[in-house]
Amino acid sequence: MEDRTLAIPIAFILLAALLCWMLIGAKGKWWLKLATILIVPGFGLAVWGSISSYKGWPTASEPPEKALLVGGIVREPDAKKDDPGAIYLWLIPLKGDGHSNLNPLDYVSSGAEPRSYKLPYTRQLHDAVNDAQAAEKDGRPMLFQRTGKKNGRGGARGNSQDDSAEGDESGASGTPGGGSGNPEEGEYKFYDLPLPTSQPKP
Repeated sequence: MEDRTLAIPIAFILLAALLCWMLIGAKGKWWLKLATILIVPGFGLAVWGSISSYKGWPTASEPPEKALLVGGIVREPDAKKDDPGAIYLWLIPLKGDGHSNLNPLDYVSSGAEPRSYKLPYTRQLHDAVNDAQAAEKDGRPMLFQRTGKKNGRGGARGNSQDDSAEGDESGASGTPGGGSGNPEEGEYKFYDLPLPTSQPKP
């Protein structure tokens, strides 16, 4: 287990120790208190050992506002299995993406670490992910951007001049890579990394 993930089991052990200390002085049957004192630390060890099994799986939490796209996998809906489908993106959040760690027990990234995100499936986002991955194969790194709701609803937008202007304002290039969203979370878009505005002088 990594050092940055020790906060959770240590906090649980401290709470368990406090509970056991209070239980010793409480009134009640001695064998019931003894059983509780033995079970609580055992449960704490089980929690400690299970933390690592949660690492590496995609999170359903909101993706960062801006991130570098590392890769993506699309799981299309399957009506026979009652599967609504999903889209998995591997992203490296950029600095200043608006996320803050207010919980002292939260995992704190050391920087430039990719994370896997699970997004609801839409056909527009499916096409956008395919286009972005095709661009990456051509050697064009892609930026992911999550924008707010537009006119009270999310959804895909075409590669219009408005999109180009939005790309310039966000720090990406003026060539959007397409995008999609849903009414609950806003829009998701992909853009080329910004190119140098001028060539360096020899």
